[in-house]
Amino acid sequence: MKKFTNIFLIFLLGVTSVEAGGFAGGSGTKQDPFQVATAHDLNEVRNHPDKYFIQVADISLNVVPFNMGNYWTPIGGNRYSDELTDNFTGHYNGQGYVISNLVVVQPGQANVGLFGHVGSVDGVTTTIKNVNLYNVLIIGGKATGALVGRVTGNQNTRIENCSVKLGSVRGDASTGGLIGANNSFMITSVAAEGYRPVVYKCSAEVSVSVRSYFSEDKSKFGALVGCNEKGMISHSYAKGEVVANDSTASFIGGLTGSAGLRGIIINSYSTAVVNAEGANFVGGLIGNIGTGRNKGIVYSSYWSRDHNSQDMISAGGEGLSHSALQDPASFTNWDFFNVWQLNPKLNGGFPYFAEKLTEKSKKIWTGLVSSSWNEPSNWSPHEVPSTTDRVTIPSGTSHSPIVEASVMVTDLLVEDDALLTLQDTGSSLTLTGTLSGSQETIGSASIRGAGILVLAGSSLQSIPAMTIDNMVVNNANNVQLAGSITVNGTLTMKQGLLDLRGFEITLGTQADLSETENDNISSRVYGSSGLIRTHRLLDNPSGEIAGMGVEIISASNMGHTLIERGHSALNEGDESKSILRWFNIEPANNKDLDATLVFHYFISELNIYGENDNFSLFRRRHGDTEWVWIPSELDAAHRVLTANHVDEFSTWTAGSTDKPLPIVLLSWEARPVDNTVELNWITAAEINNNYFTVERSSNGIDFETISTLAGAGTSSRTNYYKTIDDSPVTGLVYYRLKQTDYNGEFEYSKIVSIYQKAYDQDIVIYPNPSTGVFSVAIGGEQTIQYKIFDMQGRLVVSSNTQPGQITLVYLPQLQKGIYSMVFYTHDVQSKKIQIL
Repeated sequence: MKKFTNIFLIFLLGVTSVEAGGFAGGSGTKQDPFQVATAHDLNEVRNHPDKYFIQVADISLNVVPFNMGNYWTPIGGNRYSDELTDNFTGHYNGQGYVISNLVVVQPGQANVGLFGHVGSVDGVTTTIKNVNLYNVLIIGGKATGALVGRVTGNQNTRIENCSVKLGSVRGDASTGGLIGANNSFMITSVAAEGYRPVVYKCSAEVSVSVRSYFSEDKSKFGALVGCNEKGMISHSYAKGEVVANDSTASFIGGLTGSAGLRGIIINSYSTAVVNAEGANFVGGLIGNIGTGRNKGIVYSSYWSRDHNSQDMISAGGEGLSHSALQDPASFTNWDFFNVWQLNPKLNGGFPYFAEKLTEKSKKIWTGLVSSSWNEPSNWSPHEVPSTTDRVTIPSGTSHSPIVEASVMVTDLLVEDDALLTLQDTGSSLTLTGTLSGSQETIGSASIRGAGILVLAGSSLQSIPAMTIDNMVVNNANNVQLAGSITVNGTLTMKQGLLDLRGFEITLGTQADLSETENDNISSRVYGSSGLIRTHRLLDNPSGEIAGMGVEIISASNMGHTLIERGHSALNEGDESKSILRWFNIEPANNKDLDATLVFHYFISELNIYGENDNFSLFRRRHGDTEWVWIPSELDAAHRVLTANHVDEFSTWTAGSTDKPLPIVLLSWEARPVDNTVELNWITAAEINNNYFTVERSSNGIDFETISTLAGAGTSSRTNYYKTIDDSPVTGLVYYRLKQTDYNGEFEYSKIVSIYQKAYDQDIVIYPNPSTGVFSVAIGGEQTIQYKIFDMQGRLVVSSNTQPGQITLVYLPQLQKGIYSMVFYTHDVQSKKIQIL
């Protein structure tokens, strides 16, 4: 097997000195980034980890001072532990320049590469793009790669158009030719689905190997990325080799070692030699892809059978011969114009990245002759747009364009007030590039008609503010909003995700949303901020509304109803664990509905919680801060929660309770009525509730049963209960409520107390003496005013007590001494109180 021996050329280069501090220019902002022209400038990047940088010249790192002698120290987050500090969270644009002769020697240390740890557990967006590394020697521990040791980010964290060629990378675990580990900031794989950091149009051609036979962890080695769990690799490739001839090594792949935890690989390939005799889970493209809900997914990706043994397999991807890997017909749904190119004389005849077009062919609609898209005279120049064109639809033309067939273009600009019509149900306009508007947040542009706008790009696409009748998202690299949009027909999520990014989708009165989840991978709308909204007239509703994932069944006329769907965790307390989906439902008629609510969700919205026995719905009334648990029926196979007998709607979500009570007790109180005590309680929900027992005590310790009432079984409606203690004891009396399930398990409520009169205006103060915090119990049936005076006769406080109740007086600020507490009944009573 051929080895990369010329890596050692790096040690033949001369030694020079470089002073510290400063850049070639710039101020570090997005508009005026720091300019990196020398090794000195690149070394200074580490002191500004959250700024913007552009590289303006090739840089050789034959000597980098101040960092382990003549070796480079990674920028940001390089350490022995997993502590998260000083990560690089900025934006670096190499502009296609080369960084050569990078040497990092940190055996056993974590997060090793040109950059150490990029991004953060908070999901801060970070980008590194257009960086080309040449001739590297990288030796590290866990999370080692030539460019980045570890990526922790969200869907907008991107490593793009980067490469490494010539050299070797050696590490302990999660080691890759370009990147060691590419992971989401989200803790669980299901929650990470919409928040995967992206490796896009990247390549590696180096030798990747296990650092030492004695390394404790020897898992996840790949020629491009070591670990791509909860991450995405898109339109990328690897050459070179992966060496892990060790029986204790595992998860070894030609592109990545692992794509488990719902990692994704799209339109990528590897011709790397995988030499891993005796290792576990070895693959030509991927070593491990996970199982069940944690299984990753691979779209149209391939690996070389000719460079590997004939018995080589792969956890994902298709093995092809070299001749097939050099034939564009072998690559399903690959873009061999905008993204890829093939030339027998370049890159060994294998696909390589197309050169960026300096100027796309432009076609501008004039509409001088008619509204026909296919009429050349309606365009400037006089040519109908082709698949490689950038098309502009201006406003104010004599005729607005009408598409009557299926057409495809690269980019489309629809100016404000312009109208594009896709006339027939069989017509469509497919975009492989950008969709834009001249004022993206105004949204007066329109794409209307029975036809369909299809977003089918090979990289991230955006939608500006506009009105669209029918749209299909078919982009595994995802789509995001750049403004709020209105959809009047259908919005179909065929492949990929649509990120709201704080904007809104308004579904018209006849609009419908279609989302899917196959093999636990979703094609859906999501976003930590922003929402989907619709207004509907619900007269005796009986099904799903606008495809938003909520069904309402009710015999009542709910009238004009606002329905909103969001995708963030609304509550974070211990009692209720919210998933990443909620609905706000506001009917015009919102009382005594006796409705059924069917709440749909995706696995990827389960957040960090699962569908355990305590998984249920929660409701929060408008204006309230507390969530009320609603008993609901779970159908985990279809991802549905159902609540019956819903009396009103408000904000709903789903989650898990740590210890669910069989009832939700809204109130529990006791009050004297004549010579009896009336006990009242209200439940918001009950589950398997057999009966209530009301108990009484004169000392707060020993309780006796005074009555038993049947419960409501399982109910999500509000229930009211009342019983009478018609033989109350006098003095201070305690009551509690015991609830018993059908299975015999029981729970107690809090204890409530009253002071039951022995005669009118009987007054008890306790404890006395006190520290200024004491209780007052008073008989009678009238509110009694009291005042507290100090020994000089000065008024300290004036307030009221309630008859038959315990009044807490809280005055810890009082100085020590004797005070008079005066009660203004039918005659004035005065009692001494002592403050210690």
